[in-house]
Order: sequence, then C-alpha cells, then structure tokens
Amino acid sequence: MNRTVSILGVSFSKLTLNETILHLTEQIGSRSDRLFHLITTNPEMKEK
Repeated sequence: MNRTVSILGVSFSKLTLNETILHLTEQIGSRSDRLFHLITTNPEMKEK
C-alpha cells in the first residue's frame, strides 16, 4: 500500500492524525542519534 500521495509534484504522507502522533511520539521517545525531519507545508507554497 502506498503511504504517500503526490500533490503538485510534492509527496505527502497519508498517515492519519493518530498515526502521525504515534510515529512522532516513538521518534521522540527513542532518543536516537539518527537525524529526523518533520516538515510541514502551507497551501500558498505551491508553484505558480
């Protein structure tokens, strides 16, 4: 199952809010040395 959707050529996660919260909680709790990025976007950032 594809867990992303492409909107105007940009891939976005299809995680639900609860899945996102769980994933972020696990990432924060792991205290891993591995770099983790959380990126948000705004509709007005689309290419014109």
